[in-house]
Amino acid sequence: VAWWLIDGRRPFEGSPAEMAEGHLRRALPRLRPRFSAPEGLEDWLHHLLAKPPERRYAFAAEAARGLLALPDLSARALAPEASNVTLVSLHHDRNDPDWPSELDPTPIPRDWRAGRAPRTRPEQLGAGLGLHGLRSNPLVGRSREQDLLWSELAGAYRHRRPRLVVLRGATGTGKSRLGTWLCQRVHELAAAEPLWTGHSQRREGSRGGLAELVARHARCVDRRRNEVLGRVTRVLARQGVQDVDEVLTLTELIQPQRGEEGLRLDRDARQAAVLRYVARLARRRPVVLVLDDVQWGLESLLFVERLLEERLPVLVVATAQEEDLTGRHAEQLTLARLSRHERVRELALGPLSQDACHELLRDLGLEPALAARLAERSGGNPLFAVQVVDDQLERHALEPGPLGLRLAPRARIELPEGLRRMWSSRLRNLLEARPSWRTPLAVAALLGVEVDLVEWGVACRLAGSEPPPELWPELLARRLATAE
Repeated sequence: VAWWLIDGRRPFEGSPAEMAEGHLRRALPRLRPRFSAPEGLEDWLHHLLAKPPERRYAFAAEAARGLLALPDLSARALAPEASNVTLVSLHHDRNDPDWPSELDPTPIPRDWRAGRAPRTRPEQLGAGLGLHGLRSNPLVGRSREQDLLWSELAGAYRHRRPRLVVLRGATGTGKSRLGTWLCQRVHELAAAEPLWTGHSQRREGSRGGLAELVARHARCVDRRRNEVLGRVTRVLARQGVQDVDEVLTLTELIQPQRGEEGLRLDRDARQAAVLRYVARLARRRPVVLVLDDVQWGLESLLFVERLLEERLPVLVVATAQEEDLTGRHAEQLTLARLSRHERVRELALGPLSQDACHELLRDLGLEPALAARLAERSGGNPLFAVQVVDDQLERHALEPGPLGLRLAPRARIELPEGLRRMWSSRLRNLLEARPSWRTPLAVAALLGVEVDLVEWGVACRLAGSEPPPELWPELLARRLATAE
């Protein structure tokens, strides 16, 4: 497209097959600009259209930096409306001693912020409501946490030593969303190479964790073993690795061979293979590793312990759900050991403020009055707010109004079935261990969202049940209640 805009013609003409053949095998023709072009523009285009993938810009932000570096060009001259959004974040002071650039071409921008996208106009909200679930949910009320993550990334880059940030909190407070945001933002700014993996109780060994970390980055998810073998071979070749043993090891990590012929990698071999993979990536630019739900990821936590001993510009962000750590003694002990390391930070994510929840719901399209009602009911839990809106849309309970989405006639706000099952499961786990707490809990629920402990004690005795003093500390520990 850029070539056509500058030259007025495509670099290769003809049928689709002929154009594809040109891009694959023929040399680029000489550029004939239709206007006075700055020196270096043709080289920039050749970089974009290079035949070997490793010679192309790896990120759009790198291409933008290359274009901005040409004489007589600036962000405002190229795109005045965009210069306050993203391109402004690409500029940094190369003479600043706090921002060394040995890992060029992608020194980390000083600030992660971009201009805020305009909120959808109310009259446009009715368009594409069926696609609402595909949109990326906005991240609000977490600028302090975003600043800390960016600062830790800069520290890992500056000192060439890995750092770990553990995001702790209850379900739905936005830990995973922060990790996803960091991956997206470093990719947008070409500030680091992002890698992500998740963990769950139902996904063990090669089905998640370290294997998924490499599989996602190498684009080997849900591929057959022979396809994984070919893909890993090409990825490692671009990293300058021709070692057959390394190819087979990573292939076995991602897609273990069944039967007796497999390599049967033990934990040490798996961790060593992933460490070598990350180290090769870190030679060119910093690396961000997001490990989601590490309360089920002991192997990943042990890998982080090993990684912290290396000299690599890597930031690890691990999310942990406090309530699910109960009973996970190995993970708890490993997190406790990690917390004593000098380059490890722990960050507790509490509920969002009501104003931030209101902003989130307004960004999701709700009218101010409905957004205020839901913000109050959400208790500062962004997952609750988002899932309620998604559920209302699926049930056609929302309709466009003059100020935003509003409740349709005779519709009411209901708790989504997924959230109902989640909370019911957590309460069931609690009551299985303490069945005598059922009546005191039921009394508390009848008293409302805010419970006065003196009033609750009186009500329990009237219901024929003695209020257990250890109930509320247990509810607080499991994040089933909050104290004021």
